[in-house]
Amino acid sequence: MLLIFESLIVGLISLIIGNIMMYYTSNKEEFQKKKKLIPKYSIVFVLIGVCIHLTLEQFSFNKIYCDKACRTALKNFHEFKLL
Repeated sequence: MLLIFESLIVGLISLIIGNIMMYYTSNKEEFQKKKKLIPKYSIVFVLIGVCIHLTLEQFSFNKIYCDKACRTALKNFHEFKLL
């Protein structure tokens, strides 16, 4: 259940970023033409985000990244003698 929720969050983030990039990379005339296609683009952006998240989870990339980030944070805490 948590994996589905995380995947949807990543999908929504990719939707927001995709729409912002689509708006800023096209001029006003192109954007008006693409406006009709926004619902289709939105579905595609969400699906891409969900697929990317599921793929990264399948290959344990998130765990590897988080382990490295946690080790780095703990090392920094030890250097500053906060622990």
